[in-house]
Amino acid sequence: MQRQRGVAVITVLLVVAMGTALAYALANQQTMVMAQSRQVLVGDALRDMLLGGEVLARQMLRQDFIEDQEDTPLIDTLNEPWAQAVPPFEVPGGFIEIQAKDLHSCFNLNSVPTAGAAGATDAGAQKLLKDLFEDVELGRDFADRWIDWIDAGEDVKDFGAEDNEYLSQEVAYRTPNTLASHLSEVRLLDDIDYEQWQALNKVACVNRWPTKMNVHTITPEIIAFLSREDWRDTEAGETTEAGSFAEYNGVDDFMLANTSLDSNMDPNLFTLTSDYFEISIRAELDGEKAAMVSTLYRDPNDGKITVLGRDYSRRFVSRFDDPERDVEEDS
Repeated sequence: MQRQRGVAVITVLLVVAMGTALAYALANQQTMVMAQSRQVLVGDALRDMLLGGEVLARQMLRQDFIEDQEDTPLIDTLNEPWAQAVPPFEVPGGFIEIQAKDLHSCFNLNSVPTAGAAGATDAGAQKLLKDLFEDVELGRDFADRWIDWIDAGEDVKDFGAEDNEYLSQEVAYRTPNTLASHLSEVRLLDDIDYEQWQALNKVACVNRWPTKMNVHTITPEIIAFLSREDWRDTEAGETTEAGSFAEYNGVDDFMLANTSLDSNMDPNLFTLTSDYFEISIRAELDGEKAAMVSTLYRDPNDGKITVLGRDYSRRFVSRFDDPERDVEEDS
């Protein structure tokens, strides 16, 4: 009888243990399913918020185009509403923040072959490219390597390089022979120090489409660079309020107003309007964060806005003082 009672107790304990393990597994599985469902729902909501921010930016650019039709000449400046960062505005459970960047506000290295092929003078894009690389201590001949990197031909330009040189590297690669996609491709041409790379970022950029520099949106660093002044140690100044930025009726007015510029500089490097824009959007909902950068093209003929690409992996840096929100967003 004692042995039978012992077997019964053990059986009961086994049943209880199995039931407890099963209940724990079911509860754990339920928790995981609920967490996954919440993540999916919040993720979908965040994506909708980002896309909503993009729609708002598109509407602002479209409205700007409509209003500009009444002006002569047509100009795009930092005084206009689209250029002003939208303060974070609250939505139920979170917030959205939007800011726009003019992709004509920097020296686009992809514009060099186009400007050269169009018959630009010695003060044109190719000269600026040589000046830029000289200023960052890469040498003026480095410009030939960049031109060989993005041109369509296989012929080596003077001090340039093509596949034969890069295939001999420890990690072999080829020249793309097409327009670059990111400024980081410059680092594939040769060894570049971090300081040189940081300096390049102040003036140069790589837009996937050839762009001229908008005289209304270029930065003080670029003005210093175009004036052949020391621009490498230039620090960003305080944010200027809308309405205080200079406006010009023509490229000639811009060059006359900035007397430090080379009088022989090619005016074809500049424009008064902008067609390409980069919209950065950040959203937060129930403690979860997401960011997106959209590249937009605004047709100068009819103002139609086209989305050229979306990037969910970029870092969002707020223009507003909020240390709790100035964080690197999840992709």
